[in-house]
Amino acid sequence: MHRSLCFTLALLMTLYLAVLGTVCMEASAAGTSEGAGGPSAAAEGEVAEELASDEPSEGGTGAEEAPAALLPPSASEGDTEEGEGPLTAPESQALSGDEVEADAGGGEQVPSPAVIPPPIASIEVTGNQRIPGEDILGVITSEVGGMFSEEQVDQDREAVGSLGWFRRVAVQREIGEGGVHIVFRVEENPVISDVQFEGIRALTRDELMEVMETKPEQVYNAPLL
Repeated sequence: MHRSLCFTLALLMTLYLAVLGTVCMEASAAGTSEGAGGPSAAAEGEVAEELASDEPSEGGTGAEEAPAALLPPSASEGDTEEGEGPLTAPESQALSGDEVEADAGGGEQVPSPAVIPPPIASIEVTGNQRIPGEDILGVITSEVGGMFSEEQVDQDREAVGSLGWFRRVAVQREIGEGGVHIVFRVEENPVISDVQFEGIRALTRDELMEVMETKPEQVYNAPLL
């Protein structure tokens, strides 16, 4: 009986050890699987967080996405049609020239270089028969060697006409060697043949002729009468 009891105890101890070994093996296997799956789960979590941070938030864009307005047409619109896109250097220069022409046509005129008038090479008087040329040249302000002025020549023509001896005064301008050659062509008034007085009593004719500037054989001059 003692032997049967010992045998029973030994059998129970064997079963206990067997069960205990099985439990320990399962616990060890479970711990190994958890240790192997931990880093993978952590890596998947980090990848998920990075993807979440790269996704655009509602109402905004990503941190690395450039605004379309700051990108050149080739980067923001895909294919560029022929003739479009950034201007090349020759096109930019041509456009600048067009803008200058438009500004000039719009009212802002570019001042042209000043034209230097030619010098006066000579001044002559022709057509005078009784009136000395010195008297005519004396009222002409244009001078040989000076710069030609159309306005000044017109004033000289009027000054010659105001002398009263001519019924016609013309000016001829010719550009030749040394500058402009100016010719004043005059046509004198008729010559006075005689001067007569009527109704004189106190003075004689000779006395009156002495005080008069108009005399026979002189060119008629209305301002002197």
